[in-house]
Amino acid sequence: MLLSKPQKSLIRLLREFGAVREGQAQKLLIMEYPSLKWEPVIRQLENGGLVRRTDGCVKIPDHYPEISLLNAIDVMLLLSPKKIELFQKGMPPFSVTFFKERNQTLWRYDICSVPLGGEPMISAALEGISTKYRMMVFILEKPEQQKSIFVPCEHCFTWKDNGEYRFYK
Repeated sequence: MLLSKPQKSLIRLLREFGAVREGQAQKLLIMEYPSLKWEPVIRQLENGGLVRRTDGCVKIPDHYPEISLLNAIDVMLLLSPKKIELFQKGMPPFSVTFFKERNQTLWRYDICSVPLGGEPMISAALEGISTKYRMMVFILEKPEQQKSIFVPCEHCFTWKDNGEYRFYK
């Protein structure tokens, strides 16, 4: 099947993450291709059996959405709604890593979902990590978790409050 550049980008995105929310895929592709028309891009891939749409997600067949990964992509899009230089699935304990320009310097952003009780493991995983031009964002289940995480660099915490993410330093 002959694929357009936006379709190839979508396939690369899904190979990296397995599944993303349909709105996330649209936003990420529109950042790269501003005049993109979503339905023609997705329809051919869907008809060819390369992707599936289910429960508001776009996915490669036989892959299932990871909620922590979907939430991390939501946070990434909130932090950088217009342009993301580069993004990828993060190395543990991070769900997503992306790069964004700040003050004419390229910064690395790492997003980490923190399960209840997982704070000590996250803190231990951060020991000795490189901190220059790095921002860590922690998605918490409860605000009280922030007291138990020790971070060696610039960071912020976020959690959903009435369905909306709130960010705190």
